[in-house]
Amino acid sequence: MLNKSTNTAILLFSNTSQKEVKEKQIHNGQLLFKHLHQKALSEAQKTGLDTLVFNENNQKGKTFGERFSNAIETVFNQGYDHVITIGNDSPELNSEHILIAHENLIEHRNTLGPAFDGGVYLIGISKQQFQKDEFASLPWQTSKLLEALSTLFTKENLSPLLLTPLKDVDSKSDLFYFLNTENSVLESIILTIISVFSIPFYTECTSSEAYIKSQHNKGSPLLA
Repeated sequence: MLNKSTNTAILLFSNTSQKEVKEKQIHNGQLLFKHLHQKALSEAQKTGLDTLVFNENNQKGKTFGERFSNAIETVFNQGYDHVITIGNDSPELNSEHILIAHENLIEHRNTLGPAFDGGVYLIGISKQQFQKDEFASLPWQTSKLLEALSTLFTKENLSPLLLTPLKDVDSKSDLFYFLNTENSVLESIILTIISVFSIPFYTECTSSEAYIKSQHNKGSPLLA
């Protein structure tokens, strides 16, 4: 339903938990992705903004870029002037990130939430800046996406505001990063999953991920 007071919608673009498990090859990960999806949806709903969910059951297009662009276009066609896109694989994404993006859009500024791997976990964009074909052709699901989006927005004299970088869950090795967090439910799910991993794998990942987490896990957005 169109929120006429804000004219902004949140687009939760993701896969169902069943498909996420297959694509990311995380054994026994269905409960994890159900939890992450529900958390992302809950954080979106906390903002009071309308939230529209697109998964493989209602996405249209052959490539990720086509499906994503078609979903954004669908939201705009429902009468919204601004869209904030999020996924369900960034456990530290919260309502504050989304509300900052919303405030930026009201002030005619785009927002990007950088992921550690060069992708993005959030995009705030207005209808007048959205060019469907150009957007669809960006290097989605690669380490070059953040740079490409920044270049695209800057080309239109709309240098995006950046939030704090967050880590996505793209593979089983990413799970170790999220141990010892304040989210006891998430930690319990992760411990159940990694219990089936081999000891050498556990040792290798915990040593490398510990450094990354200590350097980057800050949690709050940057205000530009």
